[in-house]
Amino acid sequence: MSLSAASSSIIRVCSVCGTRYAHGTAHACASDRKSAQEGDDLLGAILGERYRIISAISKGGMGVVYRAQHIVLDKPVAVKVMLQTQDDGAHQRFLQEAKLASLVHHPNIVEIFDFGVLTSNQPYLVMELLVGQTLADAIAQGPLSSRRVCNITAQVARGLAAVHEKGIVHRDLKPANIFLISQQPVAGDAAAMSSSSERVVPEEQAKVVDFGIATLVAPDATPRQDSNPTPARLTVPGMVMGTAEYMSPEQAQGHKTDHRADQYALGCIMYEMLTGQVPHQGSTAAATMLKHLTDRPTPPSKVRPERNIPSALEGIVDRAMSLRPEDRFESMSALERELMLLSETLRTRNPSTASLRLPNFGELAKRTIKPTRTGFYALAGGLLISLLIISGLLIKLRKTTQQARQVEKIAAKAIMEAAPKTAKPIVWRLASNPPGAEVVRLADGVVLGTTPFKKEAAPSPGEEAVQLRLNGYTAITLQLSRGNSEEHERELQPVPVIAAKSKKGNNHKKSSSSKKGKGKKRGGSVRDNDDVAIIK
Repeated sequence: MSLSAASSSIIRVCSVCGTRYAHGTAHACASDRKSAQEGDDLLGAILGERYRIISAISKGGMGVVYRAQHIVLDKPVAVKVMLQTQDDGAHQRFLQEAKLASLVHHPNIVEIFDFGVLTSNQPYLVMELLVGQTLADAIAQGPLSSRRVCNITAQVARGLAAVHEKGIVHRDLKPANIFLISQQPVAGDAAAMSSSSERVVPEEQAKVVDFGIATLVAPDATPRQDSNPTPARLTVPGMVMGTAEYMSPEQAQGHKTDHRADQYALGCIMYEMLTGQVPHQGSTAAATMLKHLTDRPTPPSKVRPERNIPSALEGIVDRAMSLRPEDRFESMSALERELMLLSETLRTRNPSTASLRLPNFGELAKRTIKPTRTGFYALAGGLLISLLIISGLLIKLRKTTQQARQVEKIAAKAIMEAAPKTAKPIVWRLASNPPGAEVVRLADGVVLGTTPFKKEAAPSPGEEAVQLRLNGYTAITLQLSRGNSEEHERELQPVPVIAAKSKKGNNHKKSSSSKKGKGKKRGGSVRDNDDVAIIK
């Protein structure tokens, strides 16, 4: 089922003489001056007889965002217009973004007011005008404080919980798709922080935007509002779409995803906010996705030891980024509760002991001990006796410690000698570009998995031959050692087009093959999931 919307008119207004004329028609202005709208067909135009385009805000690979004004309500809005060079699938995703986002009304989700298709066949959507910066811009200024990370992430989790209640999964959550609105500009967050304290940042509101590749949890799922139609499902199982740096392991493999895929992406964003860098970064998108499957990121406290990142916050990030979906938080609401409790703890915690002034023991002694000869001798004798007692205890403790270490060494040696010796398992890691190629064992034709691929096994002598197969691409054969770990990344080459043979020869072969192979069927298809779209 394709998504559609009624066509909206485009009326242009000459900035010089004020004449209105239809988009695409020529206008001869009586004045010799040039119109201010030259260079952009939509600047100054009126869309759908309601929205006057004022200026361009930003432009991406998929569309342009304009500042506009509702001519009746005199209300500022933002209008996102798709570029004309996109294909039909991109048109459908654009309209799906509008329909899915319009189902959710939440303070932390961008509000969609209207959408449609222009007479130029360009889809557009009208949304609230957001003034502030993206989370990507904030991270570019440096790592964020722990409390600010908790507040921003809790708001995003709260908004996504409302999205998930409608049966919708965002699937492309990243800093560029989170907008921050503050009462005053947030600048120098990293520079104003010290190792012993955290700067209190002004209150800011986070909003999730861009539902371009969002999908319903199940093909037959319907939103909880019966008055809204079910959006078309524009992706199929096995299609890989999203941004590699924030993609969950199940999404990278083309498996079925649910709300926990958004939670993994949010964990990656928390990691980036705390450290200023993404948890996994490969040389290619396929290499990055493979790292999500096989590697665990370095803990944020190790990456930024000077930030004094709380261990509780680090534990939340680690759980949200669990490789298995069932090991993550059961819902976004549960993640939000943990973050709010930690944020309150950070707000009310006691001052660091580094900021407390220690007493001067010299001044304390002068105030409590009278400067007499008797007092001096008593103090010296007491100190001497104390030193003798402490020295005796240290000598005894040292001997006891040495004996305990000797016993420990003997026991460890005995355990190692008694324990059976096991060989370290070998690991095969295979990746392809595009991903999704089947890994086939040539010995028996068994499909071991799809790229990105990882397998652990006990070492053994010999080699094993496997082949990377993807529909429309030339297969690649690899010889893998059973005794050593190996890692390969291969670029698949498209199958060259072969010219058709003569009609007579084809008829003859067709006749022969029909006689020999009558009653036998061969066929099948290989799912192609090489589409990794970076949605901006």
